[in-house]
Amino acid sequence: MKRAICITLGLMLSAFQFANAQLTIGCTSGCNTALPNGTEHEYVATDASFASCNKKLDTCKFKWEITNGTIDGGTTGNPCIFENDGSFKVKVKWNNVNANGTVKVTTNISPSCSSCPNTSATISIPIKYLGTPGPIKVNGVAAQGSITVPCGNTPITLSVDPVTNATSYFWTLPAGWSGFSNTNTIVVTPGTNSQGTIKVGVSRSDVPNLYIYGNAVTVNRPLPVLTSSAPGLNGSGLSVCNAGQTINASAIGTNADKFTWTPAGGAKINGSTSPQTVSGNVAVSATTDGGYTVKAYSTACGIASTNSESRSVFYGPAIYKNGYYTTNGLTYGLAEDDSPPYPNAFCWTGNPTQGDAKLEFSKVLSKSWFKLTSNPANFTWAPNQWDGVGLTFKALSNDVLFELGFGNNCGVTTKYFGFRVINCLQALTVYPNPSVQDLITIQLDNLENEEVMPQSVELFSEHSTIPVRTLSPVEIYRNQAFKDGNKMEMNVRELPKGVYYLHVVHGRIVNKNMEKIRLILE
Repeated sequence: MKRAICITLGLMLSAFQFANAQLTIGCTSGCNTALPNGTEHEYVATDASFASCNKKLDTCKFKWEITNGTIDGGTTGNPCIFENDGSFKVKVKWNNVNANGTVKVTTNISPSCSSCPNTSATISIPIKYLGTPGPIKVNGVAAQGSITVPCGNTPITLSVDPVTNATSYFWTLPAGWSGFSNTNTIVVTPGTNSQGTIKVGVSRSDVPNLYIYGNAVTVNRPLPVLTSSAPGLNGSGLSVCNAGQTINASAIGTNADKFTWTPAGGAKINGSTSPQTVSGNVAVSATTDGGYTVKAYSTACGIASTNSESRSVFYGPAIYKNGYYTTNGLTYGLAEDDSPPYPNAFCWTGNPTQGDAKLEFSKVLSKSWFKLTSNPANFTWAPNQWDGVGLTFKALSNDVLFELGFGNNCGVTTKYFGFRVINCLQALTVYPNPSVQDLITIQLDNLENEEVMPQSVELFSEHSTIPVRTLSPVEIYRNQAFKDGNKMEMNVRELPKGVYYLHVVHGRIVNKNMEKIRLILE
């Protein structure tokens, strides 16, 4: 309980002392008792001689001064003093101190009454003080802040030194603990593993609603904690190559004499698929992919650790699931090839052009990328966050070939992936246009690979929805049948004169809408 301490100098105190026989201090109830429980006590000043002259005391100026208490409406910064015209009574709350409280009142003239007496009166009242509990002792030893109690139900004795004027004690225990006492000593039975706080409060029978608490003590129990497990780091795994193989796994903990192993999926612990609370060393086996979780366990506490570690258990060799890369807004599957020109082509966007190859695996415990050859020799690359490689091309001539090794305890697999950068722009030139000749020439600017080839070139009359001529640039590319390296010819000899349109469906990697080219035959 907070208390305001006021000191009034120059007072000669007694149990009921008056500075003037006519000025007295009375109260509405309990004038000889000061209760430090927050109750307001009202004190009233009277002057019989002044009243006999048909004068009213409430016309005077009053100054009230309190020691070991506070005044309702007291002066800001000093709630022990209150001064005002006509204030012949005040309300006081007493502090819980082991001393007397004093009330002093001084009267003087006011603007309303120039004949008010200049006198004072003082009374001294014993405060019904209640002490504060000292440190809690556990089996006779004082606890400071926190204690550690072994797990189990062995009774312990809690106590505090006797508290001044206390008539009753009340103890608060952690959940799961048992024991009762209204004295300064209590024998309690701890819960098996429950923690919490212990505190003690006191009361005084002749002061209602006054409770004083001492400092609480935090109770810790030596609960189990898992500190590490092997093999691997948390979340990684191990691999079993056949149903007859076992791999040793271990765990370490504090405050633990056992460990709880819980298998999942096709994993087994010591040959069983059921949870087991055993030692920190077990044999792991599997018939299909699975995993396990391990926690530390304390027999004394009858509880497992709140923290755990998990491992994947892979059955069989590592598997490469798929790979892909994205370029020019399109996604392509990753192709395996160690011979140039490499099939995995990124579209050139300028220096530098950057790209990522992204791969997915299962059952992999290790993997590594190794550059076999590149143009230039100092080609810039690095493993990326998608289990693949990040590539930086600085010229259209750049390419690179990698060896990828991945595996687990059951073996390592090797794959080869090559990458290059290409021009993905495609432009067509159609001539002559207008034409009086029998052949129309279509010239391509880009023959990098099949992906940049137009998928089809069709000629439509302006009045027809059916093509009158069709070319397949992809087939011409595959057959290496371009004229002069990059030209195709369309025979229009038998077509009527008029307006026609070439419909060009571009290659996927070009990522361009169908193109229409107006053609006039004369």
